[in-house]
Amino acid sequence: MARTYEPIASTAFTSSTAQVEFTSIPGTYTDLVLIGISRGGSLSQALNFNGVGGVGNTTYSQTRLYGTGSSAASDRYSNASQIDVSHTTSATSLAIAKIAIQQYANTNVFKTVLVEHAAPENAALRTVGLFRSTNAITSIKLFPYAGTYAEGTFSLYGIKAA
Repeated sequence: MARTYEPIASTAFTSSTAQVEFTSIPGTYTDLVLIGISRGGSLSQALNFNGVGGVGNTTYSQTRLYGTGSSAASDRYSNASQIDVSHTTSATSLAIAKIAIQQYANTNVFKTVLVEHAAPENAALRTVGLFRSTNAITSIKLFPYAGTYAEGTFSLYGIKAA
């Protein structure tokens, strides 16, 4: 049986890191999957593509559903500057996220992003995001909203067409 997840790149660190970035992503796959395990100084983390993001940028939209074990909430942002990929109740907890980026190299469609995030104190987040650009995604940047990552491992995989 052929392997469908092909490793593209991986990074691991044990000291303060402000962001994680994957660059020069080849356009030879149909989809991407990013798996991250991290601990950071921020309650929330985000990502953007191709260096597009930041204050005043409105290229992204997202719908989120999140909970902490005792309450749940949802929200929607139509003109966001990034896509949220985590929501925890403790900045010191170790959390895991799976981020699926569909049709990342297709220059005829906007890119859909599906996020599943969980942290040990019962925090969970599900996000459906949209990168409203037809440009192929060639770089991904992940970053905490405040502070730095204390430690983490991030691995990027390409998915081959069946």
